[in-house]
Amino acid sequence: QRPVAVADFSRSLAPTHVRLEPNFEGVLVTDLGSVGGTWAFAGGDPKRLQPETAVTVPFGTVLALGSRRVRLGRPAGNFEVKGSIPVRV
Repeated sequence: QRPVAVADFSRSLAPTHVRLEPNFEGVLVTDLGSVGGTWAFAGGDPKRLQPETAVTVPFGTVLALGSRRVRLGRPAGNFEVKGSIPVRV
């Protein structure tokens, strides 16, 4: 498990905002208690994720993290699930 740094010049992300854990069905997303929250856009109305509650979203889902938008793509080729990726600012 290794944090991934994300440049945030808007200062809209929490220092540790979200944890992403890829799996074969999509990505397990956990908001880590950020003030602004994490929103998922997966073909329908946006859904605010509950803090500290892991939810699997399908590949292609767009996450709103503060003022940032991230599309969760399917890894190319074969991949091995090795753990989670906390996103750190």
